[in-house]
Order: sequence, then structure tokens, then C-alpha cells
Amino acid sequence: LNGFDDAASARIKADQKQGLIPDFEARPVAIALNRLDAYTLIEAFGQHPRRQPEPVREALVQIWVSTLYGSKWLSCGSSKLVRT
Repeated sequence: LNGFDDAASARIKADQKQGLIPDFEARPVAIALNRLDAYTLIEAFGQHPRRQPEPVREALVQIWVSTLYGSKWLSCGSSKLVRT
């Protein structure tokens, strides 16, 4: 999971520099979100019967987007967010 932690931390920091994400310590949040993903995916798909993938995906998207960008982005469905 360390590679995912590194990637998520780097993306959070880059988006913070652009003002897209509020300022907070990126790495602990990245680690928490990645561990949440890992547990959720193992719970949903690591046993029988497996869950339907779409509700799991939607739950994880809601958690990531609302945590990082704020809940206002969830209702948009899409955005004109531009990363430089």
C-alpha cells in the first residue's frame, strides 16, 4: 500500500498547491483513505457471495471526494476542475 500512499499524498499536495483542496497534512489522510479502500474491497469482494461493484465504487467515491474536495462536488456529477 505504500505506493498508493505515496501517489495519493502527492496528488493531495499538488491539488492543495492549486487551491483545490483545503490545507491539511496530506500523508495521514492518504493513508487512512487507502486503508479504508483496502478493507472495503476485501470485505466486498474477498468472500462469497461477492457484492455488486457499483455501490462499493459509489461509496468510495463519496468518501474520497467529500473528504478531499468537499461534499458540494458530489452533487455535481462532474466538474470543470482543471489541474495544472
